[in-house]
Order: sequence, then C-alpha cells, then structure tokens
Amino acid sequence: VEEMNGQYGEQDGRSRYYRLPLRRHDRRMLPVPSQIRTLRHQASHQLSWGIHQPTGSHHPLLQRARDLGVFDEGALTKLTVSNFITPPYARYAEAMRLIAPPGCAHLYFTSCLDEMIDKSIRALKHNRPDAQIAISFEGARIGGNTAAGRSLSDCDKHFDWPSLPHPNVNPEETVESLDRLVEEQGGPQYFIGVYLEAIQQATGCVLTDQAWKALCAWRDRTGIPLVLSEVSSGFGRSGRGFWWLDGAEGEADVVLWWAGGQIGHIFSSPHVFVAKPLTLISTWDGDELSATRLLWQLYATREHLKNGVQELSEQLDGLLKRHIDAKQLDGIGLYRTVKSSRSRDVQKSLKDQGVQVQRLGDRICIAPPIGTTQEDLTRFEAALAQALS
Repeated sequence: VEEMNGQYGEQDGRSRYYRLPLRRHDRRMLPVPSQIRTLRHQASHQLSWGIHQPTGSHHPLLQRARDLGVFDEGALTKLTVSNFITPPYARYAEAMRLIAPPGCAHLYFTSCLDEMIDKSIRALKHNRPDAQIAISFEGARIGGNTAAGRSLSDCDKHFDWPSLPHPNVNPEETVESLDRLVEEQGGPQYFIGVYLEAIQQATGCVLTDQAWKALCAWRDRTGIPLVLSEVSSGFGRSGRGFWWLDGAEGEADVVLWWAGGQIGHIFSSPHVFVAKPLTLISTWDGDELSATRLLWQLYATREHLKNGVQELSEQLDGLLKRHIDAKQLDGIGLYRTVKSSRSRDVQKSLKDQGVQVQRLGDRICIAPPIGTTQEDLTRFEAALAQALS
C-alpha cells in the first residue's frame, strides 16, 4: 500500500504497509454446533468471573454483534492503535470520557491488568523523578505477575516496599504511620504513591468513607498521589454508582480499572497526567478487539446498571446470609468473599455441581456477572447449601 522513509527517528528507517482484503460472508444464519451450545450452558453459572466477564460467558446482544461482523475489524486486522485510529476505537474513547471517575478526566490504555500497574508507576515517576517507594496496605492484591504488582500485594515481594495495616482499622494511626515513613525516607519526593483498593479482591475488605477522607487530607498535605484500584468495585459492583468513588468525598489522583480482555485503563487527574504524546505508549494487537468487546458490554448492561444492580445485590446478600455466618462474609454489592477453613472443599463441591467460583487462600470470591438472573442465583443457592452441608 505504502512505503515510508525516515521512520522511527532514523534516516534509513523504512516502514512498509500492506493490506490484505478479506471477504466477510453473511454469518447470521450460521448454525451453532451442539458442543458449543453445551459449553455455553455450562459456563453460564460462573458466579466468580463477573470482573473479567461483565456480561457472563455469552450475551444475546454481543452474540448478535458478533454475527453481524461488529468484531471483524478488530479480530482480523493486524494493527496497533499506536499507529492508527479506527472508528470503533474512537467510539470507545468517547464512552470512556463519559464514564470517567470524578476528577480523572485523562486516560492511558494498557494491554493487560499487570501492565496497568507498571504503567501507572511509570506515569507517576515521570513527574516525580526521585521517587522509588510505593506504599500499599495489608490484604492487598493489586497485581500478581510483574515485580511491581507483586510488591504492592500480599505475596512474595520483589521490592522492599512498605505494607501498612489497612486504614479502616484506625485512619488516624495510618496517617501517623505514613508521616513517619515520609520522615524516615527524607521527604515526600521519594514516594511514587499510595496504592489501595476500594474493595480488596483477596479479602473483600471495603474501604470506608472515613478512611478515604483521611487519606485524601494527607495527600493534599504531602502531595503524594493516591492510586485507587476499582477492579473489584468498578462497573457498578459497589452499588454506589459506576465507581465506588461516585459516593465518596475526595478524588483520587489515579484510578485503575480492568474488566477483562487485553485492555487496562489508567484514569488520571490533570496534575499527574503526562501530556507529551507517545511518552507512555504501549499497545499491541488485540487492544481494539478488547475495546470493542467492552463497549458492547457497556451497551448490554446499561439498563441493569440503572435499575437492576441494587436488586441483584440485595438478593445475593440475602442468599449468602441464609447459609453463612455474617462474620465470615466480606465485600459489598456484587463482590463478596466468604472466609472458610473448608474453602477448597466448598469450591470443589460447587464445581462438581456446575458452579464456578474463585478461591484465594481461605476465601471463596463471588462476583456474578451484571445481569445475573434469578434462575442463576437459585441454582447457586442450592449448590452452596449442598457444598456447605
């Protein structure tokens, strides 16, 4: 199609662009093999995968979009969005502008959850060149694959970054501990930021408004950024709005959000945003497909987010309390955890009955897709009662 010279800042650097047209046939009447039907039916009771499958393993609107070819361009075109902008990606960027968390009008895209963590650190360090230390809290599960993600989580740390008691316990003591850390290290300029989750994925601990307000006041005083992960609480799961922050007093400097697929989101406030184009570029084949998928999942859940999440949350809460001691329950809305010494056995029993839940240590994690039906909850309750008996 075209050959360009002087590429990548080198006089002899060349790029050759090719186009291979693919003819799309009408697939609307394509029969679905019985084996695929069976797999979809079995997957419809995955009550823990709602974070990365917001509409479940399948949804009529997304199936219709697939059959009409909505995903063809992103699936069949080997382009990275660093070089091109396409109409589907433009629509997605417009949607993200509309739902951006309070105070975070800027956005970086990343190619996965853990790159989202690493890139947020790079973005903050760009304006804080002396910073070397990131702070998190006990029980955190910010990431699990990269050195930075693990060092911000309760697992084997690669970097010697401090992990403080959760601020819910005593916000005033947390602020005092943070001040001591800053003094010991020689000043706030040596800190990348404070990372925490609105709902801890591993424990279900829900950040209180009192703790968040205290941290915001500390941030305003020290200038050290607050990074809030909304992976477990975003997409309406907290019941406070699309974001947990929608019901909070005080804004974050950075909000992290991943909802499945090969795309992560770093929403940024103006004062920590790196405005120079391409400074933090990192895109790969698959980003556009994941963006289009998530855009249609937003379409599919629009009515549920308006009217159904609160009712579904109440039904799930009642179901769990009928079978489990309240002291074992954590979380809120559509992200709940159950603490049990028999978590492995409970998970296996549920799986044997066709219900998938995630287990993190001694906790069962329950995150149903948006739009889970009463039939799904009824089946889950019967399976849970059997698993606990």
